[in-house]
Amino acid sequence: MALCSNTCGAALNQRPALLCFDDVHLALADATIMSVLRFLSASTPATLLLTSREDVMLPALAQVNLAGLEPEEAQELVSRLDLQAAPPLRQRLLAKTGRSPMLLRLAAGGLLGQETNAADFIEHLQTQPQVSAYILDTMLRDLSPAAAWLAGLIAVFRQPVDLFDETLGDLLRLRPAAWRR
Repeated sequence: MALCSNTCGAALNQRPALLCFDDVHLALADATIMSVLRFLSASTPATLLLTSREDVMLPALAQVNLAGLEPEEAQELVSRLDLQAAPPLRQRLLAKTGRSPMLLRLAAGGLLGQETNAADFIEHLQTQPQVSAYILDTMLRDLSPAAAWLAGLIAVFRQPVDLFDETLGDLLRLRPAAWRR
């Protein structure tokens, strides 16, 4: 790390640089990567552009939160994705996805090349395999083993769970030791 810091710092002091890092949310739990980003942010004149789906707390780093696409941009993306849906269905799709480019692309992938009822597909978009996998991966990725175990347990019940129920307490005591953190 020290060698990298000295070498990178010296190189970045020679000329202006813009360093771009995409999907930084995937590295938030990696102490080494975050240390390098902190070093670059605080100790070099380089300008950093980080994209992330989650907040990245680094000193002296401005953060801009982006929402979904503007309505016209979302319509253009839907057109470029060649979705042949009636205007009301397009509007419903844009509303269901929050005009998120990633979710629009996932939905387009599910609608294109399959014989499916577009209205039903869009109405149940969150349960479509590729969309639900994306949502689950992004939501559950950073859970501790114990929290992931509890989320899995609650998912099995598919109804509200009384966390004070004695039977649930017994199950919690029986869970593997690695999940007790």
